[in-house]
Amino acid sequence: MTAHQSIQSSNLRVDLSTAQIVEMASCDLYRGAQIFAPGPVHHPVMDYEVNAEFIATMLASYEAFTKDGYRPPILKEHSRDGGLWGLVVALYERDGGLYIDIEFRRGVMQAIRDGELR
Repeated sequence: MTAHQSIQSSNLRVDLSTAQIVEMASCDLYRGAQIFAPGPVHHPVMDYEVNAEFIATMLASYEAFTKDGYRPPILKEHSRDGGLWGLVVALYERDGGLYIDIEFRRGVMQAIRDGELR
């Protein structure tokens, strides 16, 4: 392995050091976190229905946001300056609901298992 590697897609070039590659490899991947169950959702901003139309809209939005390599962050306290728990690496429909796969930063999954985070 070289000290510096490059990954390139059609519109994005990412240069990664060996340290960054090791850091990425040490992250924990959690698959199948349900973020929306099918049916009505009551939210302080608005009520809506998780149905085929909602899911199609969410999947199209996710695809548009991630097509060039961007991964939506999972932020602590819904704040940009509050820290980062991990990244959403996949969004998909299953059994009428929406699910995500999460790449957690190092130590987050262990803190969840230890009961330090929930």
